[in-house]
Amino acid sequence: MLPNFMREKVIQMSISVSSMVEDAFTLDFYRAVSDAAGWNQVWTDIRGSDGIFVHERIVAPPDIDDSFSQSLDLGGRDHWNMRPMVLNGVAGDEVQYLGIVVRSVGGIDVRRLTNSFLLTSDNLQFLFGGMLCSGEEEGSHAFNTLFSKFGTALSDAGLDESDLVRTWYFLHDISADYQLFNEERDIFFKRRLQSSDRLFPVSTGIEGKAASGSAVAAQFWALRGTGCLVERLTTPLQCEPAEYGVSFSRAMALTFARNRLILVSGTASIDQHGHTVHQDDCPAQIQQTLATVVSLLQQGGASLSDVVYATVFFKDEICRDQGITALKAAQFPLQRSIVQIASICRSDLLCEIEVIAVVANAKPLANPVQHV
Repeated sequence: MLPNFMREKVIQMSISVSSMVEDAFTLDFYRAVSDAAGWNQVWTDIRGSDGIFVHERIVAPPDIDDSFSQSLDLGGRDHWNMRPMVLNGVAGDEVQYLGIVVRSVGGIDVRRLTNSFLLTSDNLQFLFGGMLCSGEEEGSHAFNTLFSKFGTALSDAGLDESDLVRTWYFLHDISADYQLFNEERDIFFKRRLQSSDRLFPVSTGIEGKAASGSAVAAQFWALRGTGCLVERLTTPLQCEPAEYGVSFSRAMALTFARNRLILVSGTASIDQHGHTVHQDDCPAQIQQTLATVVSLLQQGGASLSDVVYATVFFKDEICRDQGITALKAAQFPLQRSIVQIASICRSDLLCEIEVIAVVANAKPLANPVQHV
C-alpha cells in the first residue's frame, strides 16, 4: 500500500518484507504504512517469535493520536528493540515505517548493549547503533556531544571509528547548522582516520525533527571481521564527497558469505564537480538523482529491482507530488520505500534518495576500493 499522496484508495494496513539470508543470521527488511491504529499488532507480527529490531525509522504526522504513541511505549518492547528514530511527518498523512529485524540462524550471538545491538560470530562483529541524540546542547557543542557518544558506543562494542560503514544524521535546523555540522564531522573523522586508505562511511545528512527535540539525532552501523569484505563503490556521475571537503562515501558494498549488501548514501542532483544541477525542476532532479543511484547500484552488481529499503526526501509537498510521478515512471520501488518532507542540505536541492539493496554473490564488483 502507498501513502495517501501516492495512491487513490485508502487501505487500512500494508506490510512488505524482503530478506537477506546468511548461514548464521537473517536480516528482514520491513516497510509498513497505516493510520495510527493497529501498530501493536504490527510490532508483534513483524517480530514473530525470534526477531530483534536492530534498526527502525518512523515518520509520523504531528497530529498522531495517543494509540500510536502508546504502541511505541518502550516499556513493552525494550527487551527486543532499540529506541526507534521517530521523525515528524505531514499532518493528515499516514504513519510510515522502515525496520530491520535480525534473526539468529545459528553460530551467531546477538547481544544488547547500551542502545545498540551487536552481532558476533567467530569472524564477524556487526553493530547496529542508535538512536543517539545531542540532548539539549546547541551549535558545535551539540555535534561534539553526538560524536562523543559515537565513540563511546563503538568502544563498548570493541570497535572504533574506522569500523563505521553507515551513518544517518537528522538535523533539526539543517539550513542553519549543516556547515557547522560538516566541519565538526570532518574534524571527528580526520582525527581518527589518519591513514589515507581508510574509508569514510556511507551517510545521509538531512533535516529531521526527531521526537527527542535534539539539534541532531543519529543512527549508525559498524562492522569488523573476515566474515565480510567492505569496499567502496564510486560512479563517474559524481565525485567523491571528500573531494569537496565532506567526510562520507557515495556507496559501499558489504560482501558476506552468501549475499552482498549495497549501501547508497543520500544522493541528490549533483554533478561530477559537486555542483547542483536542474535548479527549480524537481522531475529533472529526480532523473539526475536516479541516474546516480542506478550507477552506484550497478557498480555493486545490482539494480533498482534489488532495493529492499529506501527513503525519498522532498523539500516540500509540491515537489513530492511532482517527484512521485517521476519515480513511478522510472519504476522506482515505492512499495519498499517511505517518503519524507524535509529540507535538503542545500537550498537549491529539491529531493534526495537513499537505498539499500541485496544481491547474491554472483557478480564481481567494478573497481572497488577495499576497506582497510
